[in-house]
Amino acid sequence: MAAKHEEIRALLTGLEADVPRLHKAYPYPAMFMDALESQADIISQVVSENDYAWASREIDRIMTTYCSIKDPAA
Repeated sequence: MAAKHEEIRALLTGLEADVPRLHKAYPYPAMFMDALESQADIISQVVSENDYAWASREIDRIMTTYCSIKDPAA
């Protein structure tokens, strides 16, 4: 069953808020990206057809914003 728009917004807000924890838990870029993509995939699975384009844009924005974080090991 597809989640409502408000539920998807809450999940996306939670995903973005979780970025610092994910980055700390997965300090290398590839590991961080995999963890972030896994969380985003969960959201994508519950989005309705009506919200899919919007949710995809939001996920892309989060990925673009946070996947340029520098590797702490560098």
